[in-house]
Amino acid sequence: MSMLRAEPAEGGRAATRDLTFGQAIKEALAHEMRRDPRVFIIGEDVAEAGTVFKVLAGLVEEFGAKRVLDSPISEAGITGIGVGAAMTGMRPVVDIMFGDFITLAMDQIVNQAAKVQPEPARVARPRPGTEGRAPLHPGRRQGAARDRDPRR
Repeated sequence: MSMLRAEPAEGGRAATRDLTFGQAIKEALAHEMRRDPRVFIIGEDVAEAGTVFKVLAGLVEEFGAKRVLDSPISEAGITGIGVGAAMTGMRPVVDIMFGDFITLAMDQIVNQAAKVQPEPARVARPRPGTEGRAPLHPGRRQGAARDRDPRR
């Protein structure tokens, strides 16, 4: 079993303690969830089961089912929820059960989360007499729909 040695942050003479990686992860998550109400955990079997390795056992009792969420078996869906929640200001912790399954979420990680740029909220309102325009490419301001009136 892998162990970590926890040292006092201030460099004082407090006693050190040995922790497993799982214990350190659980303590860090609990600390952040106490500090920031925007933090939540989502994944397969994270709430009632506390993950397959019981790393998160007890967090649902402390923080409730609204902040420790069991999800359906869909790594892409779980990661997409996390990306969307982060875009709205939440601080999601997405738990993927096994590292082998992370590739199932690569579209959300590489093509969505990595390319999101913070922008102020805007409401697009078409001008009278025009069609709406939808971005065709995120880097260009071209649209698939063009104005029918070539004089504009």
